[in-house]
Parts: sequence; C-alpha cells; structure tokens
Amino acid sequence: MAKTASRRCNSRWQKSTSTANIKLLTELLGDARKLVEVLEESIAYHEDQREAEFSQLAETVKRTAARKDPAVEAAFEKLLKYVAQVGVKAAATRRKNEEVAAAAKKSPNADGTSG
Repeated sequence: MAKTASRRCNSRWQKSTSTANIKLLTELLGDARKLVEVLEESIAYHEDQREAEFSQLAETVKRTAARKDPAVEAAFEKLLKYVAQVGVKAAATRRKNEEVAAAAKKSPNADGTSG
C-alpha cells in the first residue's frame, strides 16, 4: 500500500496542478489513516494476547502455590502484582464512586431538600 502510494506521488507530483496534487494527497491521507487504524488494532490485539498469557501464568503460579509450595509465589511476586493491579484499581474506583454517591445523598439539593 505505501510503496504504491509513494510511486503514485513521485510520478505525478511535479507534473500536476495544485488541484491534482490535492486529490493525490487526499488519496494518500486515506491510505495513511487506514494504515494507522490497522497498526492500532494490531497493537491492541497483541496487548490483549500478552495480558491473557500473564493471567494464565499467574493462575498457574497460584494453583502451584496452593497445592505444592507456597514459596513459588515469592518468585513470581512482580507478575502477581501486575496481574492484580487492574482489580485493585477497579476496587479503588468503586469505593470512590460509592463515597461520592453517599456524599450526594447527604448534601441538600438546590431546593433545600436532601437526597
């Protein structure tokens, strides 16, 4: 895609009028936007795959520690913290939202009524 677009650009660029150049650049911009979209989706896919592998490994470590040797968890402490951080952040956000909701119920409304 990029080589074709580059060749189109180089072969027509100096021979064309401004209007033709704008049309060509618009086509190239469309190709570039599509390429960015594909790259972003590829990154997201591979990040998801990596997180799934980490989660699977963490579960294996936890099962091994529970069945055989609790010392195994120490060797994988960083991995276990990394995998748990999403849950920790979610719990903190949930607590914060509950506090905000509770405070909103206690404070009076503009018309003088509460809750």
